[in-house]
Amino acid sequence: MNVAEFLQNFLYPPRAVSDVKGYGETLSERFPRLSAAEVSARTSRTDRPVVIMFIALITGIGAGAAAYLLKLGIAGLSLGVTSFFDPKSLNWWFILLPVIGLVTVGIFQRYIIRRKLYHGEDRLRHDFMMQRPYLPSSLTYNPLIACIITLGFGGSAGSEGPIAYSGAAIGSNVGGWIGMSPRTVRFMTGIGAGAGIAGIFKAPVGGMLFTIEVLGIELTTMAVAALVVACVASAMTAYCLSGFTPDIAFANESPINLDHWPLILLFGVFCGLYSAYYSGSMKLAARWLGKLKNPWVKNIAAGLSIGIMLYLFPSLYGEGYGIVGALLNGSWQHIVEGGIMTSVSNLPLMLLLGALGLMLLKCFATAATNDGGGVTGDFAPTIMIGSVTGFFYAFLITHWLGIPLQISDYVFMGMAGILSGAIGAPLMAMFLVTEMATMGYGQFLPVAIVATISYLTVCLVRFIGLKMSQGFRHDGCKDPRLTDSQE
Repeated sequence: MNVAEFLQNFLYPPRAVSDVKGYGETLSERFPRLSAAEVSARTSRTDRPVVIMFIALITGIGAGAAAYLLKLGIAGLSLGVTSFFDPKSLNWWFILLPVIGLVTVGIFQRYIIRRKLYHGEDRLRHDFMMQRPYLPSSLTYNPLIACIITLGFGGSAGSEGPIAYSGAAIGSNVGGWIGMSPRTVRFMTGIGAGAGIAGIFKAPVGGMLFTIEVLGIELTTMAVAALVVACVASAMTAYCLSGFTPDIAFANESPINLDHWPLILLFGVFCGLYSAYYSGSMKLAARWLGKLKNPWVKNIAAGLSIGIMLYLFPSLYGEGYGIVGALLNGSWQHIVEGGIMTSVSNLPLMLLLGALGLMLLKCFATAATNDGGGVTGDFAPTIMIGSVTGFFYAFLITHWLGIPLQISDYVFMGMAGILSGAIGAPLMAMFLVTEMATMGYGQFLPVAIVATISYLTVCLVRFIGLKMSQGFRHDGCKDPRLTDSQE
């Protein structure tokens, strides 16, 4: 190999076959020499309820342990690379950290494991649709390693995508190893993904609804029962390993004032409108990054973009649970602390401007992390920015309109509102947020209302946008991509 060929392969590594067809294997690929009938005959002996429940339990425990190790790794690496930072002043190193992280993850994917790990949830849905339930064992740990590097070095996203992929691989490999039928291995893969979500958020019902609502897997009664076992086992395992502590403590939980129901309904609409902006901006950023064909240029450009935003607003660093906990418990100054507004963090106007800045930039920071080569997830960013959205709305009404609101309650409702609108999963949003931030369901009704209205508002915005685009083409303004015969 001459120098030119080496440089060509280094800059543009050849795409692995797995990147074309997905990571899973079909039945014929898994057992190339056996007919479907022969495979079913060999595997049907393990498809018994007691065996399925036991394997679901093992999968749940494994996914919960993986979720704990993932959070431990992210926290350890983040602490290591930021231990010398001054939290009260600007830190130039914020600009370089995401570049180091995305380039390192790019090297890990292109030259070490030779697989693309990002957008794990989309790949899972693809594998389910294409009937590819057999995942390689390397997926139980490779996404976790890549996620630790991405978020530890400042990527502004979540860890749920990698842990869902890891949990799915655990369920797939355990089911395949004992010889379950392909149909059972398929729903064990979905069960493992739900268990991963349950473990990372310590939210068993949220994990169940992820499998049903987000992945869209049709489950039998037996499969639903196994899903319950796996998700409860995963959440309890992660909860026990973390010292029986929640990731987000909501100490100031209080009943919602019934006189403010109109403002709660209006807040649901506000969350829906912001969710539409959030999703649209992420797609815009993804399209821009998609035009960068050189993977190194993409990693560096995305990393620098994230780094500049981190320099301005350090609250964008990582998953953002720290800012969520601070807002839930009344520490408003954490919104702008360490950034360009640190010196004026006690002024109400600056807090509002800081929250608005986070709301405008978070979608771009998350898109740059996910589409710039990082291995992360989409749920935690919406929860983080949902808390900021709730603070902005309630703080504005309280301090500028003179209507006293319990700001922490709107912070909490905003977490579910943006998760529901941006992800399109209202049921999962209302249960997951309620489980991860409180010790009960005392706030469930207002959370459910805001999540539902936010979701319906997004649907309405998209419907209006679709009708306007159709009307634009049919009212004498042709779509330039269509010929006269096509129209």
